[in-house]
Amino acid sequence: MEVPETFTISERQDGTYTYAVFNFSSTEGGTTLLSQSSAVVRVYRGDQEINMFTVPASGNGTWWHVFALAGATGNVTPVNTLSDNA
Repeated sequence: MEVPETFTISERQDGTYTYAVFNFSSTEGGTTLLSQSSAVVRVYRGDQEINMFTVPASGNGTWWHVFALAGATGNVTPVNTLSDNA
């Protein structure tokens, strides 16, 4: 069983938060593409899941840009793209 990674924003500030996942295995000689990883990101507000993102099944890149979060409102804007740029 895999243990999920978590992070918590306990006090939002104005601005935009960007949530992205980097594929470290590709930089260490690995061949696992993000698009083949079946990775999932779940976004919670308190105990309630408000969004779920699955890595795109096609595309290339070492970065999965998952979503942007508006600091002032807490609104989540899906991005869900793969690229080689941070």
